[in-house]
Amino acid sequence: MRFSTAGTIAACIAAASAFKDTSPFLLFSNQDIWASQEAGQTERLSNLNQIDSASSVTASLVNSLVCLPVETLLIIVQPDANAADYTSKTAAPHLRKALKSSVDDGPVYVGLNVAEVVGAVDVDGLQTAVEASCGYRFRKVEAYGEDGVSKIDFTPVSDKEAATVGIRVDLRPLSDEPAQRIRQVAYHDVILQELIAQFKGRSYAVLFATTPVNSKAPAPVVHDSVSDVPNYESEFQEPLHSEIKRQTGAMRRADSKVDRRPLFEKYQFFTPGIFMGLMVTLLLVAILSVGIRGIAGLEVSYAAFEKEMGPAAQKKVQ
Repeated sequence: MRFSTAGTIAACIAAASAFKDTSPFLLFSNQDIWASQEAGQTERLSNLNQIDSASSVTASLVNSLVCLPVETLLIIVQPDANAADYTSKTAAPHLRKALKSSVDDGPVYVGLNVAEVVGAVDVDGLQTAVEASCGYRFRKVEAYGEDGVSKIDFTPVSDKEAATVGIRVDLRPLSDEPAQRIRQVAYHDVILQELIAQFKGRSYAVLFATTPVNSKAPAPVVHDSVSDVPNYESEFQEPLHSEIKRQTGAMRRADSKVDRRPLFEKYQFFTPGIFMGLMVTLLLVAILSVGIRGIAGLEVSYAAFEKEMGPAAQKKVQ
């Protein structure tokens, strides 16, 4: 079953609430590789899940990634990301375009699309499982060279004629600064475009894994048989824009240093110095009031003045 408009990460995360400990996960290919699975696995692996656990995603991927019938398997890891980084229709336009059509303008098939994975998927464990099953090793490609993305050597490592070439790209963690974070998402989107552009004329599968901010240890890979793991199917409806625009929406920093304590916890209004000053002031006011009352209570009779100014006093003066 072919996906008519497979390719919109926005359709996967438009209604997502972007939990802090979750991040999106994506697996797609230019080949309908899931249609060639064994009997009993007729349903496609993917599903338009809004949220799922890392252990569930990992278990679903173990059987799906073993010896894929493609020439190139690309694993991209983006640390410290969440669904909100890709919610805007102008975010990661090259990724959206890659989900819409292949580098050869052919169809693209989505194998797994989860908007919010709780925890971190064990990508290293998945890579080890694929290497052990297919007998080849992944090559790490430098994405931050002076000339951009390094040129990929597609020479198979193993002696198998049609051996898959494994490519691993580890992107730098996204910044906590909103403006810088937007620029990094756009730049990493260009890196993805340059990588996929080198796959022209080849069959490929891309595993785009992100890890949430401050994620704990990834869910371990389950090496038991996962033939009983249910498969899912996803459909997408709206096409995506391919232009890059700056996201102007306000974003709140997670590490805000604004002190939001109550006023009387933030400031000390009744210090020991103020207390001592008030006590001294009250003491001085009490002493002053006693003095004023004493002076105001003094009384001198009029007779005292008349006695000195009478006739007898005038004779003494003469």
